[in-house]
Amino acid sequence: MTVPPAHPVHPVQPVHPVRRARPAATVAVLVALLATACGGGSGGAAGTTDAARLASVSVGSDVVLGPADVTAVNVVGLDLQTLAAPLRSWWVGLNDPELPAADWLPQADRLLADMRTTVAHIESQLGPGRDRTVRDAYAPYLARWREILAALEALRTAVSLDDLVAQQRATTAYNEAVRAVRRLDEKRVARVVAVYGEAETRRFLTAQGIDPAAFGL
Repeated sequence: MTVPPAHPVHPVQPVHPVRRARPAATVAVLVALLATACGGGSGGAAGTTDAARLASVSVGSDVVLGPADVTAVNVVGLDLQTLAAPLRSWWVGLNDPELPAADWLPQADRLLADMRTTVAHIESQLGPGRDRTVRDAYAPYLARWREILAALEALRTAVSLDDLVAQQRATTAYNEAVRAVRRLDEKRVARVVAVYGEAETRRFLTAQGIDPAAFGL
């Protein structure tokens, strides 16, 4: 019985500058996600057990996590998946030569607010009552997403001021944080490979529309 990984993976395409009508340093990012697993096969106890084991493996736990911690893994996974839409909208709007900066800026503010709310919800799942392996696995994601939001905020300010140097500086910071997220994803995939093997992990990734070759599989 196969179950997709219990939280999303973000294989990020190499970043590329995008030409646009108004001066701005921008990047194009494609975020692909693995859906949160809630079971496998026809469901029931076996599917729940399989999903719990996979969630535990993905965060590096040597034992199967309890229901509350598995739920937290799945909730964080859904939150990470939720972040994809506003992040994509941010760059689509910024890269739209037909969208004036004056119109994009309020959109950017709304998207930033949405992403901050989701990141805060991730943080709420990692409190002191959470299993240490779950906190250790997701704390780096939380830190990197804070860096992403800080870079986006700096970029938004730089666009409002038409400051090309600041735009490039913010874009560089953003790209570095995205690459760090990619490295975290690679670690999670490696954990799954170590327990389930390459063939099974390839099936997990392929089932979610992600090219296993992106992770050397």
